[in-house]
Amino acid sequence: QWGTAGAALATSLGFVCASVYYIFCAFRAGHKGNQLVPLDPKRFSPNGAMIRNVVSIGIPGALITVLMSVSNIELNNYIGIYGSDAVAAYGIAYKLDMIPILLSVGLSQGVAPLVGYCYGGSEEKRMSDIVKRTTLYGVLIGGVFTAAFVLLGKPLASIFLQDEILI
Repeated sequence: QWGTAGAALATSLGFVCASVYYIFCAFRAGHKGNQLVPLDPKRFSPNGAMIRNVVSIGIPGALITVLMSVSNIELNNYIGIYGSDAVAAYGIAYKLDMIPILLSVGLSQGVAPLVGYCYGGSEEKRMSDIVKRTTLYGVLIGGVFTAAFVLLGKPLASIFLQDEILI
């Protein structure tokens, strides 16, 4: 019923709610005397080293996002020759597929500093254990979602689509 405008509204409201919650938590932590969340404006002034660190850490995540967007654009262009129904069906499948993809990206991005810490500290055994466990979790995430998509593909698609042909 709402279409694209409803999706944009829901996304915007989600960002607003997350921002309000973050600000609330930051103020609460600051009032409790937590030194890890300083609310002093002087602490927010960027310097050259801070900017270099933020940019160097952010490049891999930004590349992942950009490459995923480029691949989605290309796929939409190729699918577009089959009509708007095919693009709509692919859009729903892509949104569902983004759940395990983003979980996997989060897992890999989250474990990277830990692996780097262990590597820098010459803790090869611990690093190897972390990589093995993370790989296992990644395979489990992929397996669970693959099984869910194979077994529950139509019910999942019917949450977003009503047209039986598109489902």
